[in-house]
Amino acid sequence: MATEPKPASRPARRSKTATATQVGEHLSLTRQRVTALADVEHVLVRLADGRFDLDDCRHRYIEFLRNSRRSGQSAADAEFTKAKTRLLEVRMAEKLKQLVPVELLEDNIDTITALFRTELASLPAMYTRDIRERHRLEGFIREMLKRVSNAAFKEAERIEASEGIIIGKKETADADT
Repeated sequence: MATEPKPASRPARRSKTATATQVGEHLSLTRQRVTALADVEHVLVRLADGRFDLDDCRHRYIEFLRNSRRSGQSAADAEFTKAKTRLLEVRMAEKLKQLVPVELLEDNIDTITALFRTELASLPAMYTRDIRERHRLEGFIREMLKRVSNAAFKEAERIEASEGIIIGKKETADADT
């Protein structure tokens, strides 16, 4: 088998060293920013004499800009994706009848509560003809309804104070459609 000839080796190129001010001028940065990139953020590397390799600084700074741009975009993309996913989940829940407008539930609760109170109020008359006994039963029913009402108000306050639960009216105009 014939071996391929090795490419001619290039002569070693001497790197140009520069001060922080010269690197700053080369990268369109201030001397203070170059110093911060070297000493605080450790993006740029100083040589033993405190100067910088100009080519190395240029490559490192370009890579730093690329990485920071990527991470900034990915964070924004993640937030957008999260919001879009939440919107789709809400729409799917609505279509699957897992999510209903608050007004519909409030009307339903009002209807059931009124029917229950009416039926309960007629109970003493169905139970006895004795007026004193009816008044005594009506007093028990009133006290029971007060306890139920107080418990319902406390539960409503607890739900409204809960984080992550949105209680409100359904908007008639959808901004995304």
